[in-house]
Amino acid sequence: MTQDLIATLGYLAIGSRMRRITDLMWRDVSSLYERRGIEFEPRWFPVYYLLCEGESRTISEIARELNYSHPAVVQIANAMQKKGLIESSVHEGDRRTRALSLTRKGRDLRKRIEPVWEEIRLAVEDICLSASAEVLPILSRLEAANEEEPLLARVERIRRQKLDTEIHIIPFERGNKKHAKAFLRLNEEWLQKYFVVEPHDREMLGNPEGFILTPGGEIFFAVWGDEIVGTCAMIAAPDNEFELAKMAVTERAQGKQIGKRLGQTCLEWAKSKQAKAVWLESNSRLTTALNLYRKLGFRFEERPFVSEYARSDTYMRIEL
Repeated sequence: MTQDLIATLGYLAIGSRMRRITDLMWRDVSSLYERRGIEFEPRWFPVYYLLCEGESRTISEIARELNYSHPAVVQIANAMQKKGLIESSVHEGDRRTRALSLTRKGRDLRKRIEPVWEEIRLAVEDICLSASAEVLPILSRLEAANEEEPLLARVERIRRQKLDTEIHIIPFERGNKKHAKAFLRLNEEWLQKYFVVEPHDREMLGNPEGFILTPGGEIFFAVWGDEIVGTCAMIAAPDNEFELAKMAVTERAQGKQIGKRLGQTCLEWAKSKQAKAVWLESNSRLTTALNLYRKLGFRFEERPFVSEYARSDTYMRIEL
């Protein structure tokens, strides 16, 4: 017997498995309608049933009541209209909106199709009883759980949790040549990709302890496995403030929210030092970086000094 691949994939293929069950049932229901001489597609059922209640409804109202997408309702409505089961008219409350209602043919169909629905209901119930499965309560719980936190949100949460365990933030160790080389490598890689290495860059990157650590600043690294893949510095500034600078993440490690982790670590460190504010310089071309800074709480302001960097055309600041 051939192995059922979809079944063996477990939760990974649960959507495909549910769709397969739906397709099998729809196939049999379509055959049943055909045997009874009824021109009706299973996918029309929710919209048709709703309109059977008597009141006309707009596409938006149907989509909202069924929790369907607007395009999905439009597609079903167009197919039903071609079969002469529904018609559209100007909505009484808004002449720009069309209201859908059953035609005479659609209303007459109800008398013929309702007995078939009862047969289908009993057959589906029999399948569930044969499988000893409380399907309806389980489906209700699944729908409620997915509404509370949709699949996409859960994937992102699980991904963040996984990255939190895979990526570690550590401080620069004085005298550690590996750390000094990593700080230089990551920043040169970033600068050469977007700009050029300027004289003030070379001073700091060549002597991070002298220019950053000794005056009261700090440097952090993001470690993924055994590799240093990101860095960011906090440089002491006048008036009990710090500059967030030299943030760089190697290209192959981007997309893992490492910049966000580094930025958050820097801000927490500044708060622990009772800093009044943190500011940074950037460039308007770096939209991804600017969006990150905004999410961290930085706001654009007029720069209160002349920059030492030719590439700098943006100043951002956050009060702590």
